Amino acid sequence: MFKKMDQKPTGTLLELAAKSLLSNELAALHALDELPRDLFVPLFVPAFLGRHKEILKAMAPKTEALRLKAGPGLSMLQFLDARCIDHLQVDLCHLRDVNTLVAQTAHLYSLHLSNIRFTCFEQRHFQAFLHCLGKLDSLQELDLSALYLRDRLHRLLRVLPPQIETLNLSFCGLSYKDITILSQSSQATHLKQLNLNHNQVFSEAYEPFQTLLQRASGTLKHLEINNCLLTDSTLSVLLPALSHCLCLRVLSFAFNPITMPVLMSVLQHLTSLMELKHVIYPVPLHCYRQWDVPGSLDRQQLAEVQAQLKAMLQAVQRDDMLWTTHSV
Repeated sequence: MFKKMDQKPTGTLLELAAKSLLSNELAALHALDELPRDLFVPLFVPAFLGRHKEILKAMAPKTEALRLKAGPGLSMLQFLDARCIDHLQVDLCHLRDVNTLVAQTAHLYSLHLSNIRFTCFEQRHFQAFLHCLGKLDSLQELDLSALYLRDRLHRLLRVLPPQIETLNLSFCGLSYKDITILSQSSQATHLKQLNLNHNQVFSEAYEPFQTLLQRASGTLKHLEINNCLLTDSTLSVLLPALSHCLCLRVLSFAFNPITMPVLMSVLQHLTSLMELKHVIYPVPLHCYRQWDVPGSLDRQQLAEVQAQLKAMLQAVQRDDMLWTTHSV
């Protein structure tokens, strides 16, 4: 009778390569000058866990991009010269930990925060965060996905560089006041990428959003407004402003309750935007037995919608424009 052997995962090829490299510290130190920068971050964690202090010290000045999570990642900071980092992504941390880290940086170009724990009762941490941001004169990309900012956006925009190009405010609980402030901000005329997904406010905030589109029309290239409660009437009002965004390359407005006639109107307005190559649109309401309910989608109806849109694009010779959808 044979005894079943335990099967242990062998790890990814990248993990195995890092382990092999770290097994010979002298060779690893010599290899750092030839190692691609993209491999520095994956090498940091095994080097830290294996207590390869000399390798960590040698890597620190060469590291420009860093992604950290709560636990071992925070850290590694004792070996890292944060002034060398220009791209930083932090996940699953408390805002106070983010403040400690960002305060050490000086030349951040890109800051991405995700699932940062923060409550409205911790104003001192938010104020410290704003203080840190106010010192990042080189910041061009800011991702604050899921950081609750309701009625606080004016404080954030006040400290951000006016030339910031990328702003991700998805799942931030934005209010009518926030959209109004954003539309009037100095940043609005410089934005190239804007993500407002999952802020269900546009049924009441279409006027300031219309102003925002008008002010961003000369620079905006990538716009995401998925699941924002955009209705037929709201989208129809926004179409003239949207059709003047001549730089727009990607538009995503999926998971909004739109009917087929309005969707066709959107296509007719947007085909004149020659830079626009990819549109992610919502499945029209008539394709659902009950909108936004999993399993209620009529695939045959959706196929007919897709065929009709394709025919419309061919009729105006815009085969270069890709229209796709995310179905519920």
